[in-house]
Amino acid sequence: MSTDTIIMFKTAKLAKTKGYKYAYKFYNNNGKLRDFGMVSGYSNCTENNYAAPTQSMLQRWIRETHYIEVLPQNCIEYPLDKEFRKIGYGGSVYNSIIDTNFESFFGLTYEEAMEDGLIKALNLIK
Repeated sequence: MSTDTIIMFKTAKLAKTKGYKYAYKFYNNNGKLRDFGMVSGYSNCTENNYAAPTQSMLQRWIRETHYIEVLPQNCIEYPLDKEFRKIGYGGSVYNSIIDTNFESFFGLTYEEAMEDGLIKALNLIK
């Protein structure tokens, strides 16, 4: 059974500025991950902590709260000079309300692509 990836510290800091505050794990000000374990419901993020949800939890919050989809998929990225190619994961950040793609992203692994997509989606939130 695989486990979902916890978002990175820089993503947690950005997510907090956009209003995300629910998780079972938190980063402290120094970027150290702390596990609060299973409690009744989600724990609220305090001033000195940053919520550290899994990538899929943050992806769902962005989708359900801000109507922005982060859609990673298998892809091949060709640079403009066509001398080499990267095989990995890419995708787009998509607004389901106005049917518009805003940003594209790429990573060598699914988790790298998802993290990049989450950051781009968070940056779209006002």
